Amino acid sequence: RRYENLFRGLFHPGERVSQSVAAAEKELRGMGNTVVAIHLRRGDFGYGRFWLAPSAWYSDWLDDLWPALNRPVLYVASDDASAAAELARFRPVTAADLGIEMQGVEFYPDFHLLTQADALAISNSTFSFTAAMLNVRARTFVRPDRDKGRLVSFAPWDAPVLM
Repeated sequence: RRYENLFRGLFHPGERVSQSVAAAEKELRGMGNTVVAIHLRRGDFGYGRFWLAPSAWYSDWLDDLWPALNRPVLYVASDDASAAAELARFRPVTAADLGIEMQGVEFYPDFHLLTQADALAISNSTFSFTAAMLNVRARTFVRPDRDKGRLVSFAPWDAPVLM
């Protein structure tokens, strides 16, 4: 925690990508008043301590959260283009929907938008955990807990990276 400001100061969009991610964020925020972002890690995970949480855990969390939010919009970040379909009833938006593509750094729009969400649900992944550490907007952070079989609240600067 004592390096929080230093760490956050090291990571921000560079000149070549800042306009693209700013435009994507503006478009996303134009779709609603509260941006809820979820990271569904799928492609290269699924074994040992790199286990996958079921989409149902995220859906259950959204069921509880959604009614209390002011015009929510759901952003789904994933390495699997079909993952957003798992939460179709919340009408999720993806980087592809925002028309943002970055050759060579295809992951970056997802990462950046996770850092800008108002509520954030991460996977059991350093990718989204780091995005949570950089997020200064969100007041709600949740992550999967295999022992409890659901998403649980966590404080990004006071929690272990992987569960």
